[in-house]
Parts: sequence; structure tokens; C-alpha cells
Amino acid sequence: MDTENLITKSYQYLDCSESTYIIQPSQRSKFRELLELMRCNDGVLTNKEPLDNTGSKNLERLVGLCLTNLSVIVSEKPIDDKLKQFCLDYCCLVSAWNQEVLKDQTVYSKIQFISRIINKEWTFDDSLLILRHLYKKLEKDLKWRPPAFDLSDHYYNLLKE
Repeated sequence: MDTENLITKSYQYLDCSESTYIIQPSQRSKFRELLELMRCNDGVLTNKEPLDNTGSKNLERLVGLCLTNLSVIVSEKPIDDKLKQFCLDYCCLVSAWNQEVLKDQTVYSKIQFISRIINKEWTFDDSLLILRHLYKKLEKDLKWRPPAFDLSDHYYNLLKE
């Protein structure tokens, strides 16, 4: 695995105009931050150098946040070839970091979930997880009403009297 090549390809996707409609700017900055942290500590994977504790804690937080964002993106947005390649490259990088540095089962599960969705090999449990997520999002959207509707209800009640 050529880590530098995968990082470069990931940066290219984050910089392309098509990704601006898929990945929000705040998420994009987190993805870049994680890529930069991985690039700066590339010796951890290649030379088995130890990672300092402050970098390790920051890395764990960022990895969890980025994978959560990526799983939401692949479950809500249409998946084109560029997004698919970005997800596979990103998951490959994070998987290598997880195996060598973090050794976290939750990160491994999230990577497998994203990979199954991208490759269209999801299970019934994956489908239920996505449907639950979309149902909660829909429920939240249906409960929201603009303030103008409340005002018009009040105005309507005044007219009725």
C-alpha cells in the first residue's frame, strides 16, 4: 500500500468541485486534518515508530468523527465513481492506521460498514441501520415547522372568531 499516493488521491477528491456538493466544509476540514496527521506521522506505519500520546488521542477522536461522517454520507447521498474511490482509499488508509496504531474494534466495524455499502454488499442489518437513521432524520424534519406557519394558524383562529 502506497500511503502517500492514497493521501494525495484523497486530497484531490476533497479539492475537486464535485465533492463540494457531497461533503460539507466542516466535514472537509476534519478529513483534511486527519489526512495531514497521517501524513506527518507516516513513520508510524512504515518504520514502526511510536506515536506520542497526545497525537494518539487526537487521532482516535478524528478517526471516529470522520468515519461517522463518511458513513452518513454514503447512506444519504448518491454514490458516484469518484466518491466510491475516495471512500475506498480513505478506508484503506484508516484501516492501516487502525491495525498498527489504534487497534479499535469500533473503527474496524465502521470501515466494514462503509465498505459494504460502497461495494453494494450490505446485509439486512445494514439496511435496517440505514433505514433507522433515515427515519430519525425524517421524523426530525417533519416535526419542524417554520414560524410563519404558527403565525398563520393564529391569524386563522382570529379570523374564525
